[in-house]
Amino acid sequence: QDLGFVGGKYTWYRGTGRGNTIWERLDRAVTTTDWIDMLPATKVVHLECGSSDHKPLIIQLKGIQIKQQKLWRFEQIWLEQAGCSEVVDLA
Repeated sequence: QDLGFVGGKYTWYRGTGRGNTIWERLDRAVTTTDWIDMLPATKVVHLECGSSDHKPLIIQLKGIQIKQQKLWRFEQIWLEQAGCSEVVDLA
């Protein structure tokens, strides 16, 4: 299934030099229904680029939860607690 897009309609062009310019949407992003079920807010964006005949695409994955890693902390006083060394060894 085509994801559609946001931005300019065409992703490629060719100037023929005779006044005729060919514009096409060559580049697409396709996916499965499973993907859409998991990430329904996914967007494909056609970006502007002045130096190439192809426009770059970016896929925005909205809805993905990125878990922040918790900081690991150690307090010196814990060493005085019974069983602390065993807990550290098992970790």
